[in-house]
Amino acid sequence: MRQRLVIGLTGNIATGKSEVGRILAGLGAHVIDADRVAHDAIRPGEPPFDAVVCAFGPGIVAPNGTIDRAKLGAIVFRDRAALQRLEAIVHPTVTAEVDRQIAQVREGVVVVEAIKLIETGMHRPYDELWVVTAPRAVQIARLVETRGLSGEEAALRVDAQSPQEAKAAQADRIIENHGDFEQLHRKVEAAWAQLLEEPVTIRAARRGDLGDAAGIAAVLNSVIAERRYTAMAGHWTAEAEQAYLDGLRRRSEVFVAEAAGGIVGLQSIAPFVSYPSNMDHVAEFGTFILADYRGRGIGHGLAEASLRFTRTHGYEKVVVFVLADNPVGLAYYRSLGFEERGTLQRQTKIDGVYHDEVILEMHL
Repeated sequence: MRQRLVIGLTGNIATGKSEVGRILAGLGAHVIDADRVAHDAIRPGEPPFDAVVCAFGPGIVAPNGTIDRAKLGAIVFRDRAALQRLEAIVHPTVTAEVDRQIAQVREGVVVVEAIKLIETGMHRPYDELWVVTAPRAVQIARLVETRGLSGEEAALRVDAQSPQEAKAAQADRIIENHGDFEQLHRKVEAAWAQLLEEPVTIRAARRGDLGDAAGIAAVLNSVIAERRYTAMAGHWTAEAEQAYLDGLRRRSEVFVAEAAGGIVGLQSIAPFVSYPSNMDHVAEFGTFILADYRGRGIGHGLAEASLRFTRTHGYEKVVVFVLADNPVGLAYYRSLGFEERGTLQRQTKIDGVYHDEVILEMHL
């Protein structure tokens, strides 16, 4: 591990982001709570204080001269534009203070915890991005229980934030928090161990290598068995996959992600059609990652290798087809820069049931 590794930790309200931060601190990370920095930034005497009062009126000032956070929250969580005004005032001060605290740590793991980490772009210079998620119903129930909000108030706060799926699509690691504390602790410990001990290698699949073919087939079969993320069906054997790899044409490739001695993900690149030749400039992608390795940035690593390949092999555009009821897949491709171009009705049949597919494209 490098001398200092910086992780951005985020998650929407009531997902358990702060609990994950506390667990990481117990494991040895130096945690910077950017949300606490933001709270401190609007104390009397701090530069943003007057600007916030000016923007939202003297009615948000409590009798003791501090900002009444409940009153301020009632304004900004009902009005997205108001929330953006508040963030624009406070964010520069928060970023400067967080950067100052990071610079003070010479080695080890630094975790910057912030609810608006992605929206403000703070995460971009960091080494990894971790996103904590939870089902909407769980978020609302937690807010009702822990903060005494009504169900309607809790729902407003949950829905005022950007979609979790979009954040998760950008994550290097996703921590799903829909269970109890012990389950969460085990997940964070596992992610911490992977961070310290398990590098991921992206490379081209080896032709004529039955081991690679078996690893790819295992990933395909695992994703197919989930019946959520692909229109593919059936069961792949190592021999069938080896025949596929050996038959790849010059402008086709399969990149694999390797970790812990095995293949954990792959991305294929092939011509959109082999005939007619007037579509030679269009490539098609397919992405498959084992469930335990999603949310660790593997998809983005595969995409970097695949996009380099397409650009150096004469492609000008890439298209993908994603099941319309696969929000994770759609968010992943959007995060890479793909744009939706339409929905194909009843495009594929899985176990006798028709499904729509969304077509997305990226111009290179």
